[in-house]
Parts: sequence; structure tokens; C-alpha cells
Amino acid sequence: MSAKEPVGKGHAGLVRSKHRASDPPMLGRKSVLMGMLTSGFVIANAAQPSATAAGTVKPGAIAATTPTYLTKWAPSQAYVRGQQVVSPNNDVVSANVAHTSGSTFNAANWSVSSTYVTQAARSIRNPLTGFYDVIGYGGTGDGVEMTAAAQEAIDAAKSVVGGVVSFPSSTSYYRVNGTLNCDDSQNLTLRGEGGSAIGGQPGIYGYAGWSSLPTITAHRSTGFTMKDLMVRKLVSAYTGPLIDLSGVTLDTAQFELNNVILAASSPTDLNGDLVWVNLTHNGTFHRVAFLYGAKAIVRNPTLSGVNGEANGIKFESCNFSGQGTTCIDSPGTSWDIDGGCVFEPLHSGAVSAISMNTGTIVSPTRGLRVAGWFGDAVQAATGKWIQLRDALGVTIEAFIQTGGATGIRLDGACNGVRVGGVINGWASGTPAGTGIDFGAGGSGGHRAVDYAACGFQYLTTNHT
Repeated sequence: MSAKEPVGKGHAGLVRSKHRASDPPMLGRKSVLMGMLTSGFVIANAAQPSATAAGTVKPGAIAATTPTYLTKWAPSQAYVRGQQVVSPNNDVVSANVAHTSGSTFNAANWSVSSTYVTQAARSIRNPLTGFYDVIGYGGTGDGVEMTAAAQEAIDAAKSVVGGVVSFPSSTSYYRVNGTLNCDDSQNLTLRGEGGSAIGGQPGIYGYAGWSSLPTITAHRSTGFTMKDLMVRKLVSAYTGPLIDLSGVTLDTAQFELNNVILAASSPTDLNGDLVWVNLTHNGTFHRVAFLYGAKAIVRNPTLSGVNGEANGIKFESCNFSGQGTTCIDSPGTSWDIDGGCVFEPLHSGAVSAISMNTGTIVSPTRGLRVAGWFGDAVQAATGKWIQLRDALGVTIEAFIQTGGATGIRLDGACNGVRVGGVINGWASGTPAGTGIDFGAGGSGGHRAVDYAACGFQYLTTNHT
């Protein structure tokens, strides 16, 4: 940048990833997803280097009363890596490391910047993409904590309708130690741009101080979208949900997660849930991989009336693998699980892929449609792939390979349940498992249950 260029060229000199012409294919089977995590395939995103030639910019004396420039350095302040301030010498400097300042300015923690951004420029969209780029706000994707920078970009995008926050391609991941607040937004999008140097999607790794705080919240939001990103727990001791889409009065609506990976820290990490969806409606999970953790999707079934609603949730071509408690817990009204969804082996063979059997259900499952493919490994005899209680108007058209477990368990008083598709024990031909278990009350405890169109193969018991 020459001395003649105007101040406020924010983001000058940053290298941008080209926008993807089309979405990458969703990574499907368990073997592929396991390889991605163990080989580092999904570890992503570090800051792109500046293309500006090495050197310094000293804009001259900057009056402390001039509000359009960056804030001045101050003692006893927490600074994130890459954050810019005006030094006591009136240089624009960038933090080398995240640190809390002492009583005097320590030049070892700072470098004179080759580019600089005014506060006014930091609230303007990147002119190259139209996005709010987290790197332009001082964030990095090299594994260094950058919650404040990411939140600043999100807040700027929330100030308009349809703002897009970009996480550019990288060589590592974006580390978040707190919660990224996307609440009260309209058509806000978080998206990854390009891949990483080692392949995969840009990644947000949640830490949140080993607490139960969510990594990302989008309460009371309309049209919230995540695209081409991975969100993963950094450590197993972090027990919070990765994403909390819960509303307050059924006011989180029309959300979409598209080509996203949500993962616990490892296949043995069964702590914490991946997504909460209380008080939401009309949401879509498209090509989402749900890996490990306690539960993939949770709706609280003990809440009464409107407080227990989560309506019109759709799953398209999703993969569920390795959850420790259940994959989908307590589906609400008009949930649709399409034929492109795959439920991989149940962890330890004893949990459910879809479950609502937690005792007293105030707001039961209504209008649930289930397709997809369930199972491919030997399961415990106590396992139940689909377990429903007091369900109303349920259609199941799936291929369920029980592996010795139960295909479908109906408890309480279910009404209007139609079962088609095929339930079989195992391809080897050795009978194993139960097709449909009508619970302690038997089939007489339910009304209008039709399984005439269901095929049963290689089972010890077709139905009880």
C-alpha cells in the first residue's frame, strides 16, 4: 500500500478462495468418515497469508479523539492474535499472539502492520466476495483462539438481512473457546470458502472452556444457514451441544444446514449432544454427517404445549454414526427422514437410531415419515432401531437390517402406524432379531397398525 492510498481499504492484500461452482458431494459411509477424522481429512482452515509485500505502514500522527481509526492500545486488555490497534508510537500494529496487555506496551507481542483497517471499514462487506470474512476481522484458522474476531464478523453480518460470514480455506482449523452468538438474526449464513490445504471443509473447533455452553447458537432466528463447514468438539470433556437452534416461542424457523459435518472429538467421545431443536419449525438438514456424541438431534419431550414443539424438520441424505444414546431423540410433528439417510451401527449395539421412549411424553411424535437404511453390523439383542411411544400417524418405509436387534418397537398406545419396506436379520441367512415388537401390551394396545406391506427376512420373530 502506498502512502497516497486512502485509509480504509479494509482487507486489502488478502488472498481469496474462488467461490465453489457447485457443492461437493456429501461424504457418506462410515469408513469414509472415519478415515476423514483419523487421517486429518476434515481438519481445516488457517488464515491466508497477506499478498502485500513486506514492509510497514505508518499513517502518521493519529489523534486520540479521531473515532474513524482503530482503537488505541490500552493496558490490562485481552487481545486476540491478529487484532489491530494503534500503538503508543501511533503505528498500526497487529498482535503476534493472543495475550492480555500489561501496564506498558510490549513491542514483542506486536508487529507493525503492512495493511490496516479503520473501524468504519471493519463493518463493510469484503468488496471481493460481498461476505464478512473472519480473517478481515482479525481471526485466524491456525488453531489459535479467535472467538472475539469471529463474533465481530457475525455481529456485522447480523446488522443486515442476508449477511454471510465467511471462513476461508486454511491449513488447520478455527478455534472457538466461547459461544458464537447468531441469535435474533435474519437469513444469516455461516459458510466455508474453499477447502483446506489437506482437503476437507473449513472447520470450527469448539472448546468453550470445557463447559456445557453451545459452540453456536441461533435462538429466535429466521433463515439461519450453515454451509460447507465442519463443527467439531476439541476435547471430550466439553459437554455442550455444538449447535443450539432452540427458540423461545416457536420462533426459530426455516434454518438449513447444508454439506456440514458435526462431530464429537473422537469415535469414543459420547459426551454432549450435537444439535438442539426445541421450539423450532421448518428446518432442513441436507447432506449432514452426525458423528459420535451422546445424541445427534434432541427435542425435549417433557415440555408441554407449544414449549415442546419442533415441527416440520426434514433430513435429506444425512449420515448418523456412533451416537452413544440415540441418533434422533423424540421427533416432533411432521418430521421427514428421507430415503437417502443412513444410520450406521448403533454404538455398542444397544441404543436406538430413532427413539421416543423416555416415559411420560407430553408432546408425542405426530406425522413422522421414516425412510432410509438402518444397520450393517451385529447388534445387541437389546437394541431397537426405531423405538416409539404413543406415536400418531407414523409411516415407516425403510430397509432395516437388525443384526440381531429389534427393528421397530412400539410402546404405549400408538395410533395410525403403517410399516412397509423390509426388515431382515442379517444377510448370512441365520435368523436373528425381531421385526416388530408391540411392547408389553402387545398389538392390542395399539390402533390401526398396518404392516401388511412389510417384508420380513432372516428373523427369529417377525412380530410379537
